[in-house]
Amino acid sequence: VGGVPAARSLIRVNVPTWLHDSIDVVRATVILVPVAPVAGTAADSFRIGIRAVLADLGAKSPLANDFAGTAVVHTGSTDTVRVEISDLVRTWSLIDTLATAFFVGQLPEAASFTEVRFHSSRSPLFRPALHVTYIKRFPFGAP
Repeated sequence: VGGVPAARSLIRVNVPTWLHDSIDVVRATVILVPVAPVAGTAADSFRIGIRAVLADLGAKSPLANDFAGTAVVHTGSTDTVRVEISDLVRTWSLIDTLATAFFVGQLPEAASFTEVRFHSSRSPLFRPALHVTYIKRFPFGAP
């Protein structure tokens, strides 16, 4: 994510069918683990942002206008990056026809040479994850 030219990463999420319209999402966090220390100038930092995909067409997917979440990444750091996207996941749980995917990119795009590389879904221990905290809806009228 980042660098020149501006690189983005597409992450697809498999939302189980039992989560649609039967839960209330309390919190949703994207967990991304860097492959190596973040490249860039010493004592520098940059922001990454997550934007929802309107239709999943791969690399050419149209993106939502607003960001679902952002986080600050410090150069030289190997810390796990966590980004809150609770509102996006709430929308996914209510509307089951939406594309459940998002792009991760640098903010603003192509503004600096800093970049961070995250582990892919092919590495089982460090793959990107979505941690969702939810509660089941109360069954009103049921004994």
